[in-house]
Amino acid sequence: SSKDFSALSARDELIGIIADEVNVKEVVISEQVSPGEVSLDINLTDELREEGFVREFIRAVQSARREAGLNPHDVMKLIVSAPDAREIIERNAGEIKQATTVGDISFVDAGSDPQEIGGHRISISLQATG
Repeated sequence: SSKDFSALSARDELIGIIADEVNVKEVVISEQVSPGEVSLDINLTDELREEGFVREFIRAVQSARREAGLNPHDVMKLIVSAPDAREIIERNAGEIKQATTVGDISFVDAGSDPQEIGGHRISISLQATG
């Protein structure tokens, strides 16, 4: 009913919880959807693809750190070979550095042991900074 719609629309906290639990960026309450039904926009935008790639890249860096037996608090230099994903990594360098405790990201033309990350062939290596 429109009464339920109005009550839910006014509950920002509840909408935030719904967004977190369903893992979506935005919850839109609409009278165009029948009561008891949910409508999902499942279109993947370039922005969503990039966010997904960044999450996968961060996981790969964290995995490389674990495999190397490095302490999560040690600040490292990240050396990357990612010719077709360099722009994405550069654009998101702040988030990547913060999430991985990497102090610096440098790029090389070719690396060893490339892996598939978000549809890109990428080599990652870590180096102690001091």
